[in-house]
Amino acid sequence: MSDQLFIAEGELDALSLQAALPGVAAAAIPGTQTLARDDEPLFEGKDVILVMDNDDAGRKARAELEKRLRPYARSVTQAYVHPDFSDVNEQLVKRGRKWSAGYWEAVRTEAVKRKVFRTV
Repeated sequence: MSDQLFIAEGELDALSLQAALPGVAAAAIPGTQTLARDDEPLFEGKDVILVMDNDDAGRKARAELEKRLRPYARSVTQAYVHPDFSDVNEQLVKRGRKWSAGYWEAVRTEAVKRKVFRTV
């Protein structure tokens, strides 16, 4: 089981991440209020990559989830959908699997290096 976990805003976005990067660990959280406080310890020792929608709700969710998961996760990275798209699924549909695979592989790789995207 991978220590790296993508968390997307919604089931379709998590499935889109898995379509772009088969085998990647991706979970969906439709909003910060749907993650129970009792579930936060499940992220113990994980490298979490937060991928929320490109809107105000997504920005707020990224900040809230980072704050809540920081005490448990080994690292929390705030990753972003390309600014031309509103969410992961739109990016996959409009740019295709190959382009999306390259984009998310770069995100995944840089998160491991903790270089490009903001981590805690």
